[in-house]
Amino acid sequence: MIKIKVDIPKGIPVKQIAQFSDDVVFNVARATLDFTNTEERFPHLSGDLQDASIAEGVVKEKHATYHLGAEGVDYAPYVWKMPQKTHWTNDRTYAKWYQKVYKEKKEIILDKAVSFAKKGQRIQ
Repeated sequence: MIKIKVDIPKGIPVKQIAQFSDDVVFNVARATLDFTNTEERFPHLSGDLQDASIAEGVVKEKHATYHLGAEGVDYAPYVWKMPQKTHWTNDRTYAKWYQKVYKEKKEIILDKAVSFAKKGQRIQ
């Protein structure tokens, strides 16, 4: 899980603060998913984990919490927790792929997330 603190920029009307915060969190999740996909960071043999994650996308849970989906791929939690010494079929993949991509691209992801949210938009 990644925790994000959102500082509200000046000029956001009070009535829109909750929506702005929610949009930023969604956009962070979406941008992280997009970078993970375009840089081929998903562990895969068959591609099912990547396909399911992209198809399900960003899913809202309670209290502005989002998760990146892989519904129907019951082995995702197991792969997520695999040790560093795992011999991956693709050397660009590893366990905890979303966390690592977020840490590597944090500044870009946050800039993009806030930029879209300021316009009242969500990354598609």
